[in-house]
Amino acid sequence: MKKIFILLLLLPGALWANTIVLVHGYDNHSNIWQATGIYQRLITSFGRQHAVFAVELPNKQPVDIQARSLNEQLSNISRSTNQPIILVGHSNGGLVARYLLTKNTGVNIQGLITIASPHLGSGAALVSHLFNNSSPFGLITDILGPSHLKTSKILYSNTRRGSNFLRRLNSMPHPNLCYVSIIRKKGLLSNLVSAQDSQNMNNIPALKGQSRILFSHDEHALNHRDFGPIAQALEICIKP
Repeated sequence: MKKIFILLLLLPGALWANTIVLVHGYDNHSNIWQATGIYQRLITSFGRQHAVFAVELPNKQPVDIQARSLNEQLSNISRSTNQPIILVGHSNGGLVARYLLTKNTGVNIQGLITIASPHLGSGAALVSHLFNNSSPFGLITDILGPSHLKTSKILYSNTRRGSNFLRRLNSMPHPNLCYVSIIRKKGLLSNLVSAQDSQNMNNIPALKGQSRILFSHDEHALNHRDFGPIAQALEICIKP
């Protein structure tokens, strides 16, 4: 990834029509896009006309801190390519990207594609929130000591079903751009992490009717099968 970024700094931005930026989710890293083969296939299918980046976020931090990191990286990328950006975010990465859209950062973002993102909140985050609060569930994390539950406490509070954070975010004005929701087919674990209604951006009060819908497999995690719907979504959002 570093070599690709250096190359883009040296070449004029006019070579590309759009910049595609891949945003990983919770407890993951930018290399997930390469490990699943999605990045390589995007380069093969779109790389002749579009620059492709995968960013690295502090994935266990609160949404606003992750969004700040994302904005810094998008600003650097934008200066390199000077082309509109299409964000592709998996799971919590899609939520972080959407939060950033409401902040009027000045970065030229043309589209947002989210994959299995918990826009209305996550059932798994609610359970984790219970284990972190002052209820008897919280005693378990005190006994177990430092863990994902403790280091991600504020993030779980942000993303649980019914959180004040999501109520505020989902009522805020969103920019008029291309939205595509890639929704998982029903699966037990997938629904626990992010139920189908939560993945659909049309269910967000501020975005009713604005998102296109595509369906994918029934696993929450990214895998090679996600390339197909991502490619379809990009074709929807890329402008000539």
